[in-house]
Amino acid sequence: MAYTGKHFDKASYRVYCVIGDGESAEGSIWEALSFAGYYKLDNLVAIFDINRLGQSEPTAFQHHMEIYKQRLESFGFNTYVVDGHDVDVLCKAFRDAEAVKGKPTAVLAKTYKGKVGSTFFRWLLQAG
Repeated sequence: MAYTGKHFDKASYRVYCVIGDGESAEGSIWEALSFAGYYKLDNLVAIFDINRLGQSEPTAFQHHMEIYKQRLESFGFNTYVVDGHDVDVLCKAFRDAEAVKGKPTAVLAKTYKGKVGSTFFRWLLQAG
């Protein structure tokens, strides 16, 4: 979608993709990220939900955010490491990503499964 939007449609829309840290162990994820970096898809924002848990066990890198950051930067990504439970910080990263030119952006959101009382859940309850 990001490739088509940038190179065929010449559109101004952005593509947001949520990727779990468990699924990021799959090669197809990194192939797609390599593609995005190679084609400088600055209309793409990949949001990594890094909660350190896969389906049945902890993920390989758990909460080692620097490892994810280094990998993505090696693929040509602009990266932000944020508290994934802080909606204001997440929104700032999304706004900042809009100004980035010539490279895709990854927002690495450090989260905890089942975290109760987070800003996001309070916001969600108020919105509903």
